Order: sequence, then C-alpha cells, then structure tokens
Amino acid sequence: EYVFVNQKYCELVNKTKDELIGHRFSEKFADTGSDWFPFCYRAAILGEEITETIFSTETQLWLNFTIAPTSIPNHCAYTFMNIDKEHKDRALFDKMGNTDKAIIRIVETLNKRLPYKQTINDILEEISKVIHPDRLYILETDGKTVDNTFEWCAEGITPSIQMLQDIPYEGYLDVWAEALGDQDSFVVENIEQYLEKDPQLYEILKAQNIHNLIEAPLYDNDKIIGYLGADNYQVTEELDTRRILETVSRFIAKRIINYQLMKQLEFVYEHDMLTGSLNRYAMLEKTAELEKSESSVGIVFVDLNGLKNTNDSQGHKAGDKLIRNSASFLRDFFGAGK
Repeated sequence: EYVFVNQKYCELVNKTKDELIGHRFSEKFADTGSDWFPFCYRAAILGEEITETIFSTETQLWLNFTIAPTSIPNHCAYTFMNIDKEHKDRALFDKMGNTDKAIIRIVETLNKRLPYKQTINDILEEISKVIHPDRLYILETDGKTVDNTFEWCAEGITPSIQMLQDIPYEGYLDVWAEALGDQDSFVVENIEQYLEKDPQLYEILKAQNIHNLIEAPLYDNDKIIGYLGADNYQVTEELDTRRILETVSRFIAKRIINYQLMKQLEFVYEHDMLTGSLNRYAMLEKTAELEKSESSVGIVFVDLNGLKNTNDSQGHKAGDKLIRNSASFLRDFFGAGK
C-alpha cells in the first residue's frame, strides 16, 4: 500500500497523489506485482537493501531503483531513476557491435581463396551459426526463370534445392520484387499477416512450411539477379539479422558476378561465338590431351557446300544460319561438346 509518493513518481506512473496514497499497488497496476513484490518482501521483511535495474511493465520504461527498509516496521522505501534512453542506447550500441562482428566473421570467408562453390557454401554455414535458421539459400534468376543454386539446411530439415530449379520467374520472384518495393530487404515476421494482405505470397510460403523469412536481393548494378534468403530464422535482440543479410548479400552478389564473368570468359576462349561449338583453341587442348591417351581417335572434316552461294543469293544472315544449323546437327549426331 502506498503511504508516500513525490511528484516525480506521479509523473512517472501518470497518476495523482490522491489516486495512489492509501491504495494498494495491485489495485492501481494489476498483473505487475510479480515484478516488485519480491523486492518489497526482501526489504520490508528481511531488512535487505537492494539496487537493481528492471523493465517496469506499468511505466514501459527501464528503471534503476534502490529499495531499503525504513524505521517503521513492515515498510520499505523506493527511489527510482529513469534510465530508459540510456539503456536503449547502450542496448542498440551493443547490438550494432555484435552485428558488425558477425558480418566481419562471415565475410572473412571470402578471403580464404577457396573454390567458388565451397566459398558460397561456407558463407551460408557461417550465417547459420549466427541467425540459426531452418534454411539458408541463394536463388538466382535471369528474369525469366529461377534456380536455387545453393542451400544450407538445419538438421532435420528436408532440402528443397532439387525442387526449386527452372521455376518461372513470373508468379514467384516477381511477387517478392513487388513486396520488396524500395526497401533493402523483404521481411516477413509472421506469414499470417499476409493471409488477407497477399494471399498468393501466403500460399507460396505456407506450402514451404515457412513461418518467417528475410529475402535480401542480390544486385548487379541496379538489376536484381537473385536473393539471399533465410527461412524461420531466430529472432533475437542481440543482433540485427536483417542488416547481416543485407550486408553479406552485397559481397555474395559480387562473388557471383565475378564467377559468371569468368565462366563467360572461359566460354569465349573455348567456343566459336557464331555456333557455340568448341573452337580451335579447345581443339588444340583436346588434341594434346588425346596424345597422352592410348585409345583410338577419329577426326571428321566437314566442308559446307553451297555456303558461298547462300551468302551471295540470300545474304550473310542466311549463311550464318546455315553454319549454325550444320554445327547443331553435328553436335546432335556426334554428341554435345564434341
């Protein structure tokens, strides 16, 4: 029961002195006694002096307080200090620091100079150690189809990578792109919020047993080439999970772009750009390889009769088409890549 309050305390709890003095705490603040009564007992009955910090449910503030026994039996006195802003600032500072450390630890995987696939898989594993999801994955798209190219799954979670190949972009990632808007990532804290808001998205997520997710887009300049996703991740106040995925996604995107560029350069080096068939350089490499083999080798030389006449009568586009069709026929007949 209140026997004394000062004006500052009244302002803190948003009540007048007349509303408090002579009334029980539980009468004015129902369901919050479990926060304070143990301290009252220790001070008023056991004679202890206690200094603590607590989140006060009746004020919705972080308070630093001291409670002590008084000269009047079965009475105790409280003093309070509002440290809500300081506590939140400190918590935010700690959260930012923990987040930065996690990002650095994850990104350091890129400095190990491991093969491309191993590097991406290692990054996903490092992320999993921080945010503890059911599933981490990378989806890549050319704007027409979507492929799940990398996946990490927690123990007991069935992989989905084989099922998410060559999926039409429309009706899948275009839904995410629309939901993303101008945000740096697309976050669904609870899929039930989309039951009426976006039934199509809700059904996509529910079918995959997803309760919450974060999708951080992978960019090549301003073009989205995929997403780094986390399904059913652990919500924590100690880390900014969203910022971790948004930051790491930029590094992953650069690695994917570099890998694709190297694959393109390798293709250009070994293939004829008109037909897509292996070129002279590839032939020389294959010949050098075959020289070390004891197996029999056959070589077929083909001359396209009528190519000049086609070029002269129908134009070089028709001639190019004749060459491409002939190369395609030979690949089909002898086997792709030969």
